[in-house]
Amino acid sequence: MGVSELNELNDIRQRVTDLEVEIELRKSRWDARRAGDLFAVMVDWDLADLRAMFSGHRRVLQALRDTQFEQGRELAEHGEALTALRKTQVEHGEALGTVMDELRAHGRILARLDPGDRPEV
Repeated sequence: MGVSELNELNDIRQRVTDLEVEIELRKSRWDARRAGDLFAVMVDWDLADLRAMFSGHRRVLQALRDTQFEQGRELAEHGEALTALRKTQVEHGEALGTVMDELRAHGRILARLDPGDRPEV
């Protein structure tokens, strides 16, 4: 083999090596793009799951808020009703006290009119 043939053979070997390196680089880039695409899809799925979860939480919190609002309104109505009942109870107590005072007065009058065996009220 002559020098020119050796140079040509070395040149071919170098080209083959360069092509192999280029092929490996392209494979690595393709693998990297594929991994990036897969990662993006997984992130999208995770975000969709989070959105669904937060949407569910938001609906639960809204339902709780609505329930508490309604219960607060009902408690206010019950408070007003209790206040009215207490006022009525006080009025009845005062009226009963007046009636009892009048009965005692009548009892004293009756005792003076007929001091017999009646105990004083």
